[in-house]
Formats: sequence, structure tokens, C-alpha cells
Amino acid sequence: MGRVRSAMERIGGEALAIVMGSLAGVVIGAAVGFGLFLAAEFLAETIFEFEGFGDGPFIDMAPRSRFRGGFLVLGAIAGIPASWWWMRRMEKSDEE
Repeated sequence: MGRVRSAMERIGGEALAIVMGSLAGVVIGAAVGFGLFLAAEFLAETIFEFEGFGDGPFIDMAPRSRFRGGFLVLGAIAGIPASWWWMRRMEKSDEE
């Protein structure tokens, strides 16, 4: 990661490296958030036998999509500081 960041800094400066790292964090975080949503949905429907999402297909979709969106947004938000932490960690390992 240190070599990738130094290449990005040569191309577009430190700002590009921070933006690209943050974007990677958002994508990875959203993927993790979606995975957590799938795990929570699996637990709710199989283990706890929770069927309280509504009666019809349109009523059924609304809370579930909000629930999924919440996991995606929280994952994306959490991915930004995680990517910054990872980039700093890689810089320190390159310096040693």
C-alpha cells in the first residue's frame, strides 16, 4: 500500500492519495456493511423466526430496504477512518 500511495502522490499529490484511499474505504466498508445486513437478516428470519416486515410485498420492502441502507451507510462511514488508519500503518511499515 505504501508504494501505491507514493505512486498516487507522484501523480496527483497527497490529496489524490487521501481521496483514493477514502474511496476504497467507502467501497470496502459498504461491502462489509452489506455482509452484516445479510447476516442480520439471516439470523432474524431463520434462528429467531422473525417475520415482522409486513403483509404485502410493497410493505415488506420498505423497512428491509431502510435496514439495508443503514448498514451500507454505516459501513461506508466506518470505512473512511479505517482506510486512513491502514494507509498510516503501511507508511510506518515502509519506513522501518
